Amino acid sequence: MTSRRPGRQTLPGAGIAGVTVQTALLAAALAVTLTLPTAAVRAEPVPARQAGQDTVRVVDLSMQNQFNRLWITGMQYFELQEYGAAIPALRRCSEIDSTNFEVWYFLGTCYYQIEDLESSIAAFQTIVRQDPEQETALQNLANIYGEQGEGELHTEKYEQLLELRPENPEYREHLMALYQHAGNRAGVQRLLEEQAEVDPGNAEVQRQLAALYRQGGDREAQLTALEAAVELDPTNVSNLEQLARIYAIDLNRPVDATRLYGMIVDASPENPVAWQVWGRYLNTIGQPDSAVVALERSLELDPSQ
Repeated sequence: MTSRRPGRQTLPGAGIAGVTVQTALLAAALAVTLTLPTAAVRAEPVPARQAGQDTVRVVDLSMQNQFNRLWITGMQYFELQEYGAAIPALRRCSEIDSTNFEVWYFLGTCYYQIEDLESSIAAFQTIVRQDPEQETALQNLANIYGEQGEGELHTEKYEQLLELRPENPEYREHLMALYQHAGNRAGVQRLLEEQAEVDPGNAEVQRQLAALYRQGGDREAQLTALEAAVELDPTNVSNLEQLARIYAIDLNRPVDATRLYGMIVDASPENPVAWQVWGRYLNTIGQPDSAVVALERSLELDPSQ
C-alpha cells in the first residue's frame, strides 16, 4: 500500500486543480502537507469520574482499559501503515472519549491516507470546534481544502491561521500567494501594509507596496513607498529609476531627479546610459561643467554613443 505519511509533503503536484502555477511562491503555497501535532505520540487514558459509588468506579476502570486496548490496536495498525484497519479501533476510542485530540488527529490522518477526504475533514473539524486555536488541525484542514480545489475554504483557513499567529511569516507568504493567485489586490495590499508596520526596515515590502499603489493609481502613496525603499536600500537601481522617473516626468522636479540619477551612477558606475542621463539633468538644473564631465565619462564607457 502506498502511504501518504503525515509530517511530510504528500502530494507534490497537488494544488488548485486545472490552474497553471505562475510562481515558485504560489507552488509552495498550494503544496499539500498533512501533519500530526508534535506531542501526538499516544492518547491519554480516559480520566476516571470523581464519584463515590463503587459501580461507577468499576465502569470507569472498564472504559479506561477498553480505551487503552483499542488505542494500542489502532497504533499498531497505524505503524504498519494499515490505515483502514486502524480506523475502527480509533473510531471506538473517539466514542469513549470524544475530547481526546490525539485520537481525532490520528483518525483524520488515517482517513486522509485512504483518500476519504470528507471523513478526514470531519475529524479535524471536530478538533477545531472544541479548540479553535488548534493550529495543526487548521493547517490540515486548509491543505485538504487546497487538495480538493476549494480555494475559498483553503484561503479562509489560512486567514484564521494568520490571525492566530500573526508573527508567522510562512502563513503570511502563503496567504499572500493565494490572494495574488485569486487576483485579490486589496488583500495583498493589506498584508503588505501590516508587514510594513511589523517590519519597517524591509525595503522589499516597500517596493512591492509601491507597485501595488501604482496599479491602483495612488501616486502619492507610491512615492512615499519608493522613498522609503530607496532610503532603506540606496543601491537598488530599479527603485532609484522608478523614483527618478516620477520626479522627472510626473512631478517635473528636475532637482530631485538629478539627485536620484546621481545615486544611480554611484550604484552602477560602469553604466554609460546612467552617466548620460545624469549629465542631461545636471545641465537642466544649471550645472553645465558637471554635465560635461558626466557626458565625457559616458563616452569613455561607450564611444559609439
